[in-house]
Formats: sequence, structure tokens, C-alpha cells
Amino acid sequence: QVQQMRYTATFPLLLNIADQPTYFMAMKGDDGLVKMYAMVNVQQYQIVATGQTVADCEANYRQMLANNNLIDDSQTEVTEPKKDTVSGTVAEIRTAVIDGNSLYFFRLQGGSIYYSISAVDDTNAVVINTGDQVSIVYDTQGTGNIVKAYSVEYTGASTQEQSGGQPAGQNTGASADQTSAP
Repeated sequence: QVQQMRYTATFPLLLNIADQPTYFMAMKGDDGLVKMYAMVNVQQYQIVATGQTVADCEANYRQMLANNNLIDDSQTEVTEPKKDTVSGTVAEIRTAVIDGNSLYFFRLQGGSIYYSISAVDDTNAVVINTGDQVSIVYDTQGTGNIVKAYSVEYTGASTQEQSGGQPAGQNTGASADQTSAP
């Protein structure tokens, strides 16, 4: 199917799938867009699996490994990542473009962790502002200061919108302790 469609492979990444060294590649069409994914066993290169999504590709690959007696049937299940939800006020937003994808990094007030999400995965990320109330679904198995997020949901107006466009805590020209002279 890959050769018939004239897809080209990206540079292979070496992964460990079920204790098997595996090359993973995205397959791109003539337009440069990813069309499907492929996994190839490093030691037995004739074991190849493809899928429309990464998860489908991995499930197909694990099944191929089991069919070739390289893994037990108990290892064919693809484990879903453990997810949890955190809610709060966005304190900081950083952005980066990596491999042509816009990534957004959200830090909530009182926290030091950045929740990273691609605009491709959730387009809501592009309209979130500092001060907005949000709910973020993230991977609980992530480590370090940057954790993968799966979705970000706007749950309330930013402090700027609530104060009529004036950021909270900014001086409006008069303070409460100033008195007018008669």
C-alpha cells in the first residue's frame, strides 16, 4: 500500500516497542502531509506494520510481533496513558513551532509545570489568554517541568475581560487611599 501510494518515509526513529528495537516512521504524501505511520522491526525487517494513527500502527505492529512469536499475546495490548485533569488560572503562555506544528505551553497560577499541547491536537489552545480559567487534561506519567496535555478547555473569562479590559491589579489613575480636596 505504501509503495502504491508513492509515500515517502521520514527519518526513522529508533524505539523500544515491547522490548523489540523498532524503527518508527511517518509516511508523507506528495503534498508533504503525513498520511500514515509505519513500524519496522530492526532485527527482522520483514515485520512491518502500518496504521492511519500512531496508536493503530502500534497495535498492528504488536499483533505482528505476536504472530511471529516475538512477544506473548499479553503484550499485544497498547496501554492507554493515564490522564488526569487540572483546573486553574493561566499565569503564563509560551509558544514554539516544532516540525511545523504550533505548540502551546500553559503554566497555571501557583504552579511550576508547563502543560504542552499542539494546536493540531486541540485548536482551543490558540484562543486561550493569560488570566483565563481553564481545565487541562494531561498525562500523569509525565515527568519534569513540561507535561503532555491532551486538551485544554476554556471555563471562564480572563481577569482582563472581567475588569472591562483593565488587567487586574493595574492602577487606573486613582487609588482608593487618595482623597479629593474640597
